[in-house]
Amino acid sequence: MRAFLKPGGLGVLTAGKVAGVIVKAASVKRPRSRYRVGLVANLGPIGRALTADRLVDFITMQEVSNKKD
Repeated sequence: MRAFLKPGGLGVLTAGKVAGVIVKAASVKRPRSRYRVGLVANLGPIGRALTADRLVDFITMQEVSNKKD
């Protein structure tokens, strides 16, 4: 996960990108309740919907148990 989220990685966004979405949300008459920012946020729900809960739980537990600080 750390390699995935390192600066310049696929899952990392610039502050400017996030701020742009916040400004847009704050300036529209009827803002949505949720805003997805970036590729991972937009593709994540699709992958999650196509993946069984038990598999997601298994992968999550593998990541947690392999955590190295």
